[in-house]
Amino acid sequence: MKFTVDQFISTGFVMLVVFTVLAHGTVEPWSELIFVVAVVGLVLAWAVKIIREKRLALFVPSNLWPLAGLVLLGMVQGTTFQLSGKTVGLSLDAEATQGTTLLLCCLLLTSLLAANFLTHRERLLTLMQFLTIFGLVLATFSMIQHFTWNDKFYWMRVVESKTSFGPFVNRNHFAGYLELLLPWPVALMLTRRRSLAEKCFYLFIAAWMVVVAVFSLSRGGMISIFAQLVFLVTFRPRQFDEVETVATPSRMMGLARQAALAVVFVVTIFGGLSWLGAERVIDRVTAGFEPNQAPAAQADTRQTFTGHRDELWRDSWKIFVANPLFGAGLGSYEVALPAHNQNRNLGMIASQAHNDYLQALTDAGLVGALLAIWFLLTTARAVVTALRVREPLMSNAAFGCGAALFGLSVHSLFDFNLQLLSHSLLFLAFAAIVAQLSELATLLTAARTRPAVAILES
Repeated sequence: MKFTVDQFISTGFVMLVVFTVLAHGTVEPWSELIFVVAVVGLVLAWAVKIIREKRLALFVPSNLWPLAGLVLLGMVQGTTFQLSGKTVGLSLDAEATQGTTLLLCCLLLTSLLAANFLTHRERLLTLMQFLTIFGLVLATFSMIQHFTWNDKFYWMRVVESKTSFGPFVNRNHFAGYLELLLPWPVALMLTRRRSLAEKCFYLFIAAWMVVVAVFSLSRGGMISIFAQLVFLVTFRPRQFDEVETVATPSRMMGLARQAALAVVFVVTIFGGLSWLGAERVIDRVTAGFEPNQAPAAQADTRQTFTGHRDELWRDSWKIFVANPLFGAGLGSYEVALPAHNQNRNLGMIASQAHNDYLQALTDAGLVGALLAIWFLLTTARAVVTALRVREPLMSNAAFGCGAALFGLSVHSLFDFNLQLLSHSLLFLAFAAIVAQLSELATLLTAARTRPAVAILES
């Protein structure tokens, strides 16, 4: 079987997804360099395809234009010039802004690759299967590492963080990544009529990811996953209710079957948490301190869900007020904060705002806020449009993308998952894919005589 350039690019994208996770979110210079080089390689492969075929077929999702605008803003912020012997520019840390802009440019390119190479019917189904199995493997590995923890990642690399879980230094980032993977076993289960055993298998994978994410003790993750489960129940594509009705002797039997599956899902979650140790989760939810802290530390009233976030958010607002139009510069938060935190010692959390929406204001000002709103609105519209199409694979892929995007968007209210390349890579790829599916859904509606499968494969 001939290995085509399209297959090379789609396979390379999947390998990039795995690498960014195994490299602890890709937040270190060495891993960022590998990421940039890999993206350049995939783009060059795309260029080879264009040259060989002498044809450029490029789809640019509407929700990627705001990202392009953010890249342009970063270029302007990172530009410096000499004035009266001093280097001046819009950014408070031009070097950091230039590096962040480069990574954003790479994310823009990977999103374009996802929209143009992962929406083919076979590759889209393969991606859904990969994300499902990857979620199962990642959750299982993380639990094994947790119970055999020796203060080293992969039992080899020493880590000083006390909140690490799985391959991530911060348990919030682990939970955030599982939020991106959680919807896919559910979406895959709904792509066609399946036996009860198959449905139980996919529901078990989803329940297991929920159990492990909750067991990581990320409270922001718990809130986000609950919101995500509400999304999965509320926005389940309607056509499958009709399919289930036809596939069973009566509607009552179909409803009973669905209720039984829901019970299995809930029992699996609570049973798994009880087996692993529900008291840890209960203590984490009800108490305002880290596990295994000294009594004096337990009495510290600042160790609440918001922790130092409330102070950090107030200081972040001051950064925005001081730089309202264009912000302090992409990636310059750590430099901008000391001038506004009134010498409070915020420790390690001072490098991020712990709220991706607020950091869009601090780093990019009102211009960045408008770009973020533009992105969110166009993506939400794309999800709604793609969900309405009656082709199972298309609507359920949109369903999975929408649920993943929604879950991490909720979590972004409390943490900075989108500051990690591992998370932003999948987040933006899902946004680009659902925008492409939305366009295909529009074409399908306009040309009903053309089969949906033919449109997916075109």
